[in-house]
Amino acid sequence: THQDKSEAEKARDLKRKQLQAKKKATPAEPQAAAKVTEANLDIGDAYTGFRLPLPVTPEGARGLLQHYLMNGDNDPLHPKYVNYLTTQFTQLYRARHPKPVVYTDTPKPGRIIVVGDTHGQLADVCHILYHLGAPTSQNKFLFNGDMVDRGPYGVEVLLIVFAFFLSDAECIIVHRGNHENEDMNALDADAGGGFTDEVMRKYGLMAYRRFVSAFKVLSLCSVVEKEIFVVHGGLSRVASMSIDYLNSIDHTEVTTPHPTAVDIKDQIFSDLVWSDPTDQNGKFKSERGIGIKFGQDITTKFCMQNRLRFVIR
Repeated sequence: THQDKSEAEKARDLKRKQLQAKKKATPAEPQAAAKVTEANLDIGDAYTGFRLPLPVTPEGARGLLQHYLMNGDNDPLHPKYVNYLTTQFTQLYRARHPKPVVYTDTPKPGRIIVVGDTHGQLADVCHILYHLGAPTSQNKFLFNGDMVDRGPYGVEVLLIVFAFFLSDAECIIVHRGNHENEDMNALDADAGGGFTDEVMRKYGLMAYRRFVSAFKVLSLCSVVEKEIFVVHGGLSRVASMSIDYLNSIDHTEVTTPHPTAVDIKDQIFSDLVWSDPTDQNGKFKSERGIGIKFGQDITTKFCMQNRLRFVIR
Protein backbone atom coordinates (compact mmCIF):
# COMPACT_ATOMS: atom_id res chain seq x y z
CA THR A 1 0.00 0.00 0.00
CA HIS A 2 0.94 3.67 -0.14
CA GLN A 3 1.85 3.63 3.56
CA ASP A 4 4.13 0.62 3.27
CA LYS A 5 7.83 1.33 3.24
CA SER A 6 9.77 0.52 0.09
CA GLU A 7 12.30 -2.28 0.23
CA ALA A 8 15.12 0.28 -0.01
CA GLU A 9 13.75 2.21 2.95
CA LYS A 10 13.39 -0.99 4.97
CA ALA A 11 16.98 -1.92 4.16
CA ARG A 12 18.24 1.51 5.26
CA ASP A 13 16.24 1.28 8.51
CA LEU A 14 17.62 -2.19 9.19
CA LYS A 15 21.19 -1.06 8.55
CA ARG A 16 20.71 1.93 10.85
CA LYS A 17 19.32 -0.27 13.63
CA GLN A 18 22.15 -2.77 13.21
CA LEU A 19 24.75 0.00 13.51
CA GLN A 20 23.04 1.39 16.61
CA ALA A 21 22.83 -2.08 18.16
CA LYS A 22 26.51 -2.69 17.39
CA LYS A 23 27.51 0.57 19.08
CA LYS A 24 25.43 -0.31 22.17
CA ALA A 25 26.75 -3.87 22.27
CA THR A 26 30.41 -2.84 22.15
CA PRO A 27 30.77 0.15 24.44
CA ALA A 28 34.26 1.53 24.87
CA GLU A 29 34.96 1.88 28.55
CA PRO A 30 37.56 4.45 29.60
CA GLN A 31 39.28 1.91 31.88
CA ALA A 32 39.88 -0.61 29.08
CA ALA A 33 43.51 0.43 28.56
CA ALA A 34 44.38 -0.39 32.18
CA LYS A 35 43.55 -4.08 31.64
CA VAL A 36 46.56 -4.66 29.37
CA THR A 37 50.12 -4.75 30.66
CA GLU A 38 53.42 -5.35 28.91
CA ALA A 39 53.54 -8.83 30.43
CA ASN A 40 50.22 -10.06 29.04
CA LEU A 41 50.86 -8.35 25.70
CA ASP A 42 53.58 -11.03 25.35
CA ILE A 43 56.18 -9.05 23.41
CA GLY A 44 58.93 -11.56 24.22
CA ASP A 45 62.62 -11.17 25.06
CA ALA A 46 63.80 -11.33 21.43
CA TYR A 47 62.49 -7.80 20.83
CA THR A 48 65.25 -5.30 21.60
CA GLY A 49 63.45 -2.10 20.58
CA PHE A 50 61.62 0.51 22.63
CA ARG A 51 59.58 -0.90 25.53
CA LEU A 52 56.39 1.07 26.05
CA PRO A 53 55.13 0.85 29.66
CA LEU A 54 51.51 -0.30 29.75
CA PRO A 55 49.06 1.10 30.52
CA VAL A 56 50.51 4.16 28.80
CA THR A 57 51.70 6.89 31.17
CA PRO A 58 52.73 10.47 30.35
CA GLU A 59 56.34 9.36 30.93
CA GLY A 60 55.87 6.45 28.54
CA ALA A 61 54.39 8.71 25.85
CA ARG A 62 57.34 11.10 26.22
CA GLY A 63 59.66 8.11 25.99
CA LEU A 64 58.06 7.09 22.70
CA LEU A 65 58.43 10.65 21.41
CA GLN A 66 62.11 10.61 22.36
CA HIS A 67 62.56 7.20 20.72
CA TYR A 68 61.17 8.45 17.42
CA LEU A 69 63.15 11.68 17.67
CA MET A 70 66.38 9.67 17.93
CA ASN A 71 65.55 6.82 15.53
CA GLY A 72 62.77 7.81 13.14
CA ASP A 73 61.51 4.52 11.68
CA ASN A 74 64.93 2.84 11.77
CA ASP A 75 64.05 1.10 15.04
CA PRO A 76 60.34 0.30 14.57
CA LEU A 77 57.94 -0.26 17.44
CA HIS A 78 56.86 -3.87 17.93
CA PRO A 79 53.68 -4.69 15.93
CA LYS A 80 51.87 -5.68 19.14
CA TYR A 81 52.42 -2.18 20.53
CA VAL A 82 51.07 -0.72 17.29
CA ASN A 83 48.02 -2.97 17.53
CA TYR A 84 47.52 -1.95 21.16
CA LEU A 85 47.84 1.79 20.54
CA THR A 86 45.53 1.89 17.52
CA THR A 87 42.87 -0.38 19.04
CA GLN A 88 42.84 1.29 22.44
CA PHE A 89 42.84 4.77 20.92
CA THR A 90 39.85 3.88 18.73
CA GLN A 91 37.84 2.54 21.68
CA LEU A 92 38.71 5.28 24.14
CA TYR A 93 38.46 8.22 21.75
CA ARG A 94 35.00 7.07 20.64
CA ALA A 95 33.96 6.83 24.30
CA ARG A 96 35.42 10.23 25.15
CA HIS A 97 34.10 12.06 22.07
CA PRO A 98 31.09 10.13 20.68
CA LYS A 99 29.73 13.13 18.75
CA PRO A 100 31.37 14.88 15.75
CA VAL A 101 31.64 18.20 17.60
CA VAL A 102 33.93 18.58 20.63
CA TYR A 103 33.11 21.34 23.10
CA THR A 104 36.18 22.30 25.06
CA ASP A 105 37.59 25.13 27.15
CA THR A 106 41.08 26.48 27.61
CA PRO A 107 42.69 24.92 30.70
CA LYS A 108 42.94 27.39 33.57
CA PRO A 109 45.81 27.80 34.07
CA GLY A 110 46.99 26.59 30.69
CA ARG A 111 46.46 26.86 26.95
CA ILE A 112 45.20 25.09 23.82
CA ILE A 113 47.61 24.72 20.91
CA VAL A 114 46.09 24.11 17.47
CA VAL A 115 48.39 22.15 15.14
CA GLY A 116 47.74 22.27 11.39
CA ASP A 117 48.65 19.72 8.72
CA THR A 118 51.66 17.64 9.68
CA HIS A 119 51.46 15.17 6.75
CA GLY A 120 53.86 12.55 8.06
CA GLN A 121 56.59 15.06 8.90
CA LEU A 122 57.98 13.53 12.10
CA ALA A 123 60.70 16.18 12.52
CA ASP A 124 58.06 18.93 12.52
CA VAL A 125 55.92 17.15 15.11
CA CYS A 126 58.94 16.52 17.37
CA HIS A 127 59.99 20.16 17.02
CA ILE A 128 56.48 21.38 17.93
CA LEU A 129 56.18 19.12 20.97
CA TYR A 130 59.67 19.95 22.26
CA HIS A 131 59.35 23.67 21.57
CA LEU A 132 55.85 24.06 23.04
CA GLY A 133 55.97 21.25 25.59
CA ALA A 134 54.48 17.76 25.61
CA PRO A 135 50.68 17.45 25.74
CA THR A 136 49.20 17.61 29.23
CA SER A 137 45.82 18.62 30.63
CA GLN A 138 47.24 22.15 31.10
CA ASN A 139 49.06 22.16 27.74
CA LYS A 140 46.28 20.78 25.52
CA PHE A 141 46.84 20.09 21.83
CA LEU A 142 44.24 20.06 19.07
CA PHE A 143 45.58 18.28 15.98
CA ASN A 144 43.44 19.68 13.18
CA GLY A 145 43.65 16.80 10.67
CA ASP A 146 45.89 15.74 7.79
CA MET A 147 48.46 13.97 9.93
CA VAL A 148 49.27 11.40 7.23
CA ASP A 149 50.11 11.13 3.50
CA ARG A 150 52.85 12.91 1.50
CA GLY A 151 55.49 12.57 4.23
CA PRO A 152 57.13 9.24 5.15
CA TYR A 153 56.35 9.11 8.89
CA GLY A 154 52.56 9.17 9.20
CA VAL A 155 52.62 5.98 11.29
CA GLU A 156 55.02 7.45 13.83
CA VAL A 157 53.11 10.74 14.02
CA LEU A 158 49.86 8.92 14.75
CA LEU A 159 51.41 6.59 17.31
CA ILE A 160 52.80 9.58 19.22
CA VAL A 161 49.38 11.27 19.20
CA PHE A 162 47.63 8.05 20.22
CA ALA A 163 50.08 7.41 23.05
CA PHE A 164 49.62 10.88 24.55
CA PHE A 165 45.84 10.57 24.34
CA LEU A 166 45.95 7.19 26.10
CA SER A 167 48.17 8.66 28.80
CA ASP A 168 45.69 11.49 29.47
CA ALA A 169 42.46 11.87 27.50
CA GLU A 170 42.30 15.55 28.53
CA CYS A 171 45.52 16.47 26.76
CA ILE A 172 44.67 15.92 23.06
CA ILE A 173 41.77 16.41 20.64
CA VAL A 174 42.17 14.95 17.15
CA HIS A 175 40.25 16.17 14.10
CA ARG A 176 39.72 14.40 10.82
CA GLY A 177 41.11 15.94 7.66
CA ASN A 178 40.57 14.96 4.06
CA HIS A 179 43.68 12.75 4.25
CA GLU A 180 42.34 10.59 7.07
CA ASN A 181 40.62 8.82 4.21
CA GLU A 182 41.27 5.54 2.37
CA ASP A 183 40.89 7.06 -1.11
CA MET A 184 43.57 9.67 -0.47
CA ASN A 185 45.82 7.18 1.35
CA ALA A 186 45.73 4.84 -1.68
CA LEU A 187 47.34 7.45 -3.95
CA ASP A 188 51.10 7.50 -4.41
CA ALA A 189 53.00 9.88 -2.15
CA ASP A 190 53.94 11.97 -5.19
CA ALA A 191 50.22 12.34 -5.95
CA GLY A 192 49.42 13.49 -2.41
CA GLY A 193 48.81 10.12 -0.75
CA GLY A 194 51.16 7.36 0.37
CA PHE A 195 49.88 6.33 3.80
CA THR A 196 48.51 2.98 2.62
CA ASP A 197 51.89 2.07 1.11
CA GLU A 198 53.68 3.29 4.24
CA VAL A 199 51.63 1.15 6.63
CA MET A 200 51.74 -1.89 4.34
CA ARG A 201 55.51 -1.61 4.15
CA LYS A 202 55.97 -1.18 7.90
CA TYR A 203 53.22 -3.26 9.51
CA GLY A 204 50.91 -4.87 6.94
CA LEU A 205 47.26 -4.84 5.90
CA MET A 206 45.64 -5.53 9.29
CA ALA A 207 47.52 -2.63 10.81
CA TYR A 208 46.24 -0.33 8.06
CA ARG A 209 42.68 -1.47 8.70
CA ARG A 210 43.10 -0.59 12.37
CA PHE A 211 44.31 2.89 11.43
CA VAL A 212 41.22 3.29 9.23
CA SER A 213 39.04 2.30 12.20
CA ALA A 214 40.80 5.01 14.20
CA PHE A 215 40.14 7.56 11.44
CA LYS A 216 36.41 6.80 11.65
CA VAL A 217 36.15 7.96 15.27
CA LEU A 218 38.09 11.22 14.85
CA SER A 219 36.14 14.40 15.55
CA LEU A 220 35.01 16.68 12.71
CA CYS A 221 35.28 20.02 14.52
CA SER A 222 35.55 21.71 17.91
CA VAL A 223 34.09 24.73 19.64
CA VAL A 224 36.57 26.33 22.03
CA GLU A 225 35.32 28.56 24.86
CA LYS A 226 31.90 28.64 23.12
CA GLU A 227 33.27 31.20 20.66
CA ILE A 228 35.99 29.71 18.41
CA PHE A 229 35.13 27.16 15.72
CA VAL A 230 38.00 24.87 14.67
CA VAL A 231 37.69 22.64 11.60
CA HIS A 232 40.09 21.13 9.09
CA GLY A 233 38.39 22.12 5.83
CA GLY A 234 35.80 24.80 6.21
CA LEU A 235 32.16 25.75 6.09
CA SER A 236 29.27 24.17 4.24
CA ARG A 237 27.00 24.83 1.30
CA VAL A 238 23.99 24.87 3.67
CA ALA A 239 22.68 28.41 4.21
CA SER A 240 21.76 28.27 7.91
CA MET A 241 23.98 25.71 9.60
CA SER A 242 23.87 25.38 13.39
CA ILE A 243 26.45 23.65 15.56
CA ASP A 244 23.65 21.47 16.94
CA TYR A 245 22.87 20.27 13.42
CA LEU A 246 26.54 19.46 12.81
CA ASN A 247 26.48 17.45 16.00
CA SER A 248 23.69 15.25 14.63
CA ILE A 249 25.88 13.89 11.80
CA ASP A 250 26.79 10.20 12.02
CA HIS A 251 30.53 10.51 11.52
CA THR A 252 31.71 7.01 12.46
CA GLU A 253 30.43 4.85 9.59
CA VAL A 254 32.90 6.09 6.95
CA THR A 255 36.11 8.09 6.94
CA THR A 256 34.64 10.51 4.39
CA PRO A 257 31.37 10.28 2.40
CA HIS A 258 31.50 9.54 -1.33
CA PRO A 259 32.10 12.68 -3.43
CA THR A 260 28.77 12.17 -5.23
CA ALA A 261 26.71 11.66 -2.04
CA VAL A 262 23.31 13.37 -2.23
CA ASP A 263 22.32 13.13 1.44
CA ILE A 264 22.58 16.61 2.93
CA LYS A 265 24.38 15.46 6.07
CA ASP A 266 26.92 13.57 3.96
CA GLN A 267 27.50 16.72 1.91
CA ILE A 268 28.02 18.81 5.05
CA PHE A 269 30.38 16.13 6.41
CA SER A 270 32.42 16.36 3.20
CA ASP A 271 32.40 20.17 3.30
CA LEU A 272 33.84 20.19 6.83
CA VAL A 273 36.92 18.24 5.76
CA TRP A 274 37.31 19.43 2.15
CA SER A 275 36.17 23.07 1.77
CA ASP A 276 38.52 26.03 1.29
CA PRO A 277 38.17 29.78 1.89
CA THR A 278 38.36 32.22 -1.01
CA ASP A 279 38.80 36.00 -1.30
CA GLN A 280 35.51 36.37 -3.18
CA ASN A 281 32.21 36.64 -1.31
CA GLY A 282 29.73 33.82 -1.79
CA LYS A 283 29.92 30.06 -2.29
CA PHE A 284 31.41 28.33 -5.31
CA LYS A 285 32.05 24.82 -6.56
CA SER A 286 35.53 23.61 -5.73
CA GLU A 287 37.88 22.47 -8.47
CA ARG A 288 38.62 19.52 -6.19
CA GLY A 289 35.23 18.08 -7.14
CA ILE A 290 34.21 17.87 -3.47
CA GLY A 291 33.58 20.51 -0.84
CA ILE A 292 33.07 24.18 -1.69
CA LYS A 293 34.91 27.48 -1.74
CA PHE A 294 33.42 30.00 0.69
CA GLY A 295 33.93 33.73 1.07
CA GLN A 296 34.34 36.01 4.07
CA ASP A 297 30.61 36.80 4.03
CA ILE A 298 29.80 33.11 4.57
CA THR A 299 32.20 32.96 7.52
CA THR A 300 30.72 36.14 9.03
CA LYS A 301 27.16 34.81 8.68
CA PHE A 302 28.07 31.44 10.21
CA CYS A 303 29.76 33.14 13.17
CA MET A 304 26.81 35.47 13.74
CA GLN A 305 24.28 32.63 13.57
CA ASN A 306 26.23 30.55 16.09
CA ARG A 307 27.51 33.42 18.28
CA LEU A 308 31.13 32.70 17.44
CA ARG A 309 34.05 35.13 17.23
CA PHE A 310 36.07 33.45 14.49
CA VAL A 311 36.98 30.25 12.64
CA ILE A 312 40.32 28.42 12.69
CA ARG A 313 40.94 26.04 9.80
